[in-house]
This record gives sequence, C-alpha cells and structure tokens, in this order.
Amino acid sequence: MKYNRFILIVLILSVLSAVACSRGTETGQQSPAVTGSKAPDFTLRDLKGNRVRLSDYSGKVVLLEFWATWCPPCRASVPEFITLQDQYRDRNVAILAVSVDEGKDTTGKLADFAREQKINYTILVGDEAVTRAYNIKSIPALFIIDKSGVIVSSQTGTAENFTTTFSRQIDKLL
Repeated sequence: MKYNRFILIVLILSVLSAVACSRGTETGQQSPAVTGSKAPDFTLRDLKGNRVRLSDYSGKVVLLEFWATWCPPCRASVPEFITLQDQYRDRNVAILAVSVDEGKDTTGKLADFAREQKINYTILVGDEAVTRAYNIKSIPALFIIDKSGVIVSSQTGTAENFTTTFSRQIDKLL
C-alpha cells in the first residue's frame, strides 16, 4: 500500500512538472539567464523611444547592467561605465544599462539623470519580462555577453577595481 502511494505521488509530481515546463514554452518564456547559456533576447526602448534588441548587438561584446537611479552602488558605477565606454567606443563593445526604475515619467527622469551624469552609453527602460528573464533579484547586476551571444560572466553587487576587472574580461573576448 505504501509503495502504491509513493508511485502515485511520483506520477503526480511528474505530470505537474511537465505541465509547468510546457506552459513556459507555450508563452515564449525563456529560462533565466545563467553563465554559459545564450543570453535571453529582449526588445526595450531607449531614452529616445527607439526599440533596441539585444540581438542587434550580435558580433559585439556586450556589458549588460541592470540598475536604478535610486541605487547608491549603481550610481557610483556610472563613472566607471563612462570610462569603459570611452575606452571601448571603437572596439566592438556595447554597454547597455537596463533601468529598473518605476513610476511616473520614468523615461524623462532617466533622460535628466543621463544628461546630469554625462552618460555616454545606452540606457534602456526595463520591464518585468526582461528582469524575469535575467532572474534579477537585486541590483546592480552585470552580465558580460560574448560576440556569439553567450553569457560568459555575471555579477551582482559592486566590483573592486571595476574598470580594470571588466577591461581584462572584455579584452579576452575581443
């Protein structure tokens, strides 16, 4: 009798698992991003309202950051990203900063912030789908994506020697 119950429980869990997996596939959801996997593609708007797709950067190394204007460590890393953008501007590298800011006139507030900080890299207005696809639980979160679109590195939080650390990783991928 105990054996039959065990088999029944295993069968029920298997069916539930299969149903959950198929639902993700039917709705077009991707698995959360992990190092070594293909970076989930997305389409977001930049501060000028243009649609930007991650796949548009195929053939480039991409630094993908999730951040917010209200996040002190995120704000502290802005000068580092500006330096990296200056350093790699003409070297097949793209920096995409996906903002998780919310509220009224998010784009306007981001544009004001970018102007004040003299940000020279692309800022995108994030949404729930992209934060879910990249499994963002805290910020800042940074992904380094190689030229073929594979995530080669990810980090949550701040990095010591930010510019040097990421320059070494980028240089290896170029």
